[in-house]
Amino acid sequence: MKKTSLDMTEAQMESLFEHSCKMGGAQWLSFPPVVAGGERALSLHYIKNNRSFENGQLVLMDAGCEYYGYASDITRTWPINGRYTPSQCALYEAVLDVQKKIISATRANETLSHLNYMATNLLSEELKGIIQLQ
Repeated sequence: MKKTSLDMTEAQMESLFEHSCKMGGAQWLSFPPVVAGGERALSLHYIKNNRSFENGQLVLMDAGCEYYGYASDITRTWPINGRYTPSQCALYEAVLDVQKKIISATRANETLSHLNYMATNLLSEELKGIIQLQ
């Protein structure tokens, strides 16, 4: 994220990720990476990675690499210009808050289905709160 900039394309960002992985010892990527800006991030498994970014857009990266049989997978979202807008910041904080609540609710006997149900409800309430503020 630190090495990305507004003048990069999705393909260049993908290349930077792959280079970083391989310089760290990975043999190859785990799957075709998703690197999407703006509305393209709403397309599930967008892998064209062939567009430029616009100022104010968020970048979505879903990528991973393989290291001697271990396949990693990481998803991150950040502002291409390095600064969240107030509405982007509110959404980021809402998702982070829900994530923390779900992590603390995780127990040995807790089902994934129930955690998903909790997360859905919590996110719904957070989004309602954001909408009311606007």
